[in-house]
Amino acid sequence: MQGNGVRETTALVVVPSKNRGAYTVVASSRSRVEWKGAIAGNGGEGPVEVVEKWSGVSSVRVVDGMEVECRGSSDVEMVVRGRGSRLHAIVIDRIVDGIDVVMEMDAIVCLGGVTVNEAGVAFGDAGTLCAKWHAHTTNTHLGGSVCGNLRYQIRPELCTQAWCKFMEILSTYSVVDLKSKKLNSVHLCEAPGSFITCLNHFLFTHGFTGKWQWMASTLNPYYEGNNLGNMIADDRFIRATLPHWQFCDGTGDLLDKNNCNHLCKTTHNMEIPKLVTADGSIDCQNNPSMQESIVSQLHYCETFAALKLLGKGGSFVIKFFTMFENNTIGLMYLLVKFFEQVNVFKPATSKAGNSEVYVVCLNFLGLKVCPQEDFLTNLECLIFNQSTFDGDIWNMSSVPPSFIEEHINCCRLFHSLQQSAIQRNLSLFKEIPEGYHYKRLNVLRDRCFRDYMSHYKISPLQNGSTVVNAHDKYVYGKTFQSINFQYKHEGSFAERMDNLNLSWRDRLKLIDVSKYKPTNDYAFVMKDASRKRLAKNNLKFLSGKPLSVIRNSRLCNPKLIELLNGILDNCDLTNTNDDFDQEVIADLSTTMQRLFTGHCSSICCLAEDFDFFSKLQIQDLKIFGREEENKSHQQLTLIVNVTSPTTLLGKGEILDKMLLLTKVSFALQKLKADDNLLLLTHSFLTRFSAGLLLLAYDCFQKIAIFPTPCAGTLKQLVLLSDFTSCPGYIAKYLQVLVQTYERHGSSQERDVLEIVPMKILNKDVEFFSELMKSNENLLKCFIFTKLNWEKEHV
Repeated sequence: MQGNGVRETTALVVVPSKNRGAYTVVASSRSRVEWKGAIAGNGGEGPVEVVEKWSGVSSVRVVDGMEVECRGSSDVEMVVRGRGSRLHAIVIDRIVDGIDVVMEMDAIVCLGGVTVNEAGVAFGDAGTLCAKWHAHTTNTHLGGSVCGNLRYQIRPELCTQAWCKFMEILSTYSVVDLKSKKLNSVHLCEAPGSFITCLNHFLFTHGFTGKWQWMASTLNPYYEGNNLGNMIADDRFIRATLPHWQFCDGTGDLLDKNNCNHLCKTTHNMEIPKLVTADGSIDCQNNPSMQESIVSQLHYCETFAALKLLGKGGSFVIKFFTMFENNTIGLMYLLVKFFEQVNVFKPATSKAGNSEVYVVCLNFLGLKVCPQEDFLTNLECLIFNQSTFDGDIWNMSSVPPSFIEEHINCCRLFHSLQQSAIQRNLSLFKEIPEGYHYKRLNVLRDRCFRDYMSHYKISPLQNGSTVVNAHDKYVYGKTFQSINFQYKHEGSFAERMDNLNLSWRDRLKLIDVSKYKPTNDYAFVMKDASRKRLAKNNLKFLSGKPLSVIRNSRLCNPKLIELLNGILDNCDLTNTNDDFDQEVIADLSTTMQRLFTGHCSSICCLAEDFDFFSKLQIQDLKIFGREEENKSHQQLTLIVNVTSPTTLLGKGEILDKMLLLTKVSFALQKLKADDNLLLLTHSFLTRFSAGLLLLAYDCFQKIAIFPTPCAGTLKQLVLLSDFTSCPGYIAKYLQVLVQTYERHGSSQERDVLEIVPMKILNKDVEFFSELMKSNENLLKCFIFTKLNWEKEHV
């Protein structure tokens, strides 16, 4: 929640008092936040007042406006309330030697009495310390070697940590009936697909002889409007099993009510599912202390979908984190109402120091046990409204005290296990010398792997039993599309918080502009005589939610797109728009002179583009379609402008889609053999524009792409050389697309997102890689030009 001014802040504080003395507590910045754990913050505006006192508090006083110092002889519990605008809430897990320890989310805020800043003196910067801590906790994780050893010895399909955890769940609980003749499963928030491959492995190695059908949903890695930080970018398994995946409106966003309902309706094509899994989460690394609140709505949406999908007697497996807040208590009570047995399970292959657990719900009782007839309808209204969602679906006074007590005991158990693991990691971190190879721990890790193998009876699959063809090297190989595209946070938690709070001017000072210097005077050329034309049955288009901004692309480095959007959001772009004609004309003139030097073809343009291209002083420029041109047998180069000068900078590829489609479609139907087509166009970051370029490539011998080197206008020239012919089925397909667009008009609900299946785009490796290089160079041209201007003038 963001806004101006001050905000009321409330926090419930519980500080275990193993060492009697003074403890410092600071309020959280969130409105009406209640924590079963202490709250800490940094910065803000007072005052803080103690609203209520409970056991163990003998004296309380306000220190420095925001801090509250309290003295207690036992566990300290109290409520503090304050007013502040810039605070970060972090759980204080324990007290060590009378000092505050703020632990463990993504970073160490305090380490055994040494704060991060102090530790930086001994260990280097905070980023280095966090990297060492991450490596340390990886080495001390006793189940950490299971995944790597399984890959080496058993070679399961798509073996990840999620695979290992789900195998533990399947082997521990009767999640599926191995004697049934049919099994239908639905997997929510499933990318990259490890729960599916694990279930397949379990069924084949445990004697299941029935028929298994599955369907999955996740945030669509191909939808350019999805934030890369919120999804798994590895699409290797998805692209090989695409018919099984439901992305609904194209986004795959389960938080959208229409998507959730559409997903439930789609399963009617298969028999009622007896298993639903939900392995979803939301990136909370920049706000780790609010993880339970942030993921709460997603958990409710996953549960709502499961209740609508599951058949009686089915099972539901969902990933949780901490379970301290009212909304999680309410969700657990909801699950208890609908399932005969609800188990909370922490797999051995899940890091002991984190709060991740899995809730395994067995024997679904059916919707007839709903407390009220319209319960699901009311639940739907509550959980799919992001602006009003608070997770309070029950009047907590109606929840039996016995359930509350059992829930608290459950929380205490997993809290104590997590706390012990963190204490152990801290102790070892101080004791283990630099360069130590963790030999004794490795012996324990190997023992853990052997126990895992024997306890869960892991054996290899027989040939031909994998979900995807095991010989498909493109799916299982380390391709650039999958490996380089996963978003990763950089720096320590404190550094990331500092960067988030920096002004654009201060962020500019930290950017090394030289890293974005483009490759000037370079054409990205594609020419492959062995290429086969796209088959007629491969021409299928998909429509879905219109894009408003490009947040990711399979055809560009995500860091470049992130920086581009930062520039578009923060820079004064009026100078670019005002100088549009001058900059574009200067660059185009330079590039076209190079292109047309020694060129003997006749140069034409469309009538509507003549005024623009005539400024380039192209010799003997003619208007295409005139009678004298139709009679000419000379080779012809048609130059076409598929950009609109009124389009907002950075929005061109989205807003000028219809212009690109209609003009390219027209040109392909009018050109004759050996003619050329020169396009002034935007980037090719979307599936739509990349697919259209691939279709056009089928009609020519060669493509060359020339970015405008110095203009910073996000425009480029694409030369398609030596026209062969436009097959009738391609011409007809383009005509259908134009008619579809005309029907959509200015619809805000549906748009054509893809005109060549992503699987086909992925398979044309040369086209894919060269287009990626071209896009990255184009973005570098803009970023380099704009950042240099900003540094000089801001």
